[in-house]
Amino acid sequence: MLALGRKRFEKIMIGDDIVVTILRVGASVVTVGVEAPKDVRILRSELQTQLQTEIVNGGAVSDAQDAPGTNP
Repeated sequence: MLALGRKRFEKIMIGDDIVVTILRVGASVVTVGVEAPKDVRILRSELQTQLQTEIVNGGAVSDAQDAPGTNP
């Protein structure tokens, strides 16, 4: 894992077409913005875990594109 220190509005490039921007730094929360092509799925890890659990348990899985925290 690469750990980087960034200040507000500084960016991190991932490859040629993904940009992560630090939008806000609070006492216990950092808000980031992610710019990526529409075909790149972006999920928070807890949402990915929930989706995997629902799949294993045979539950109905909603479209991940409509879930909060995904790439619109």
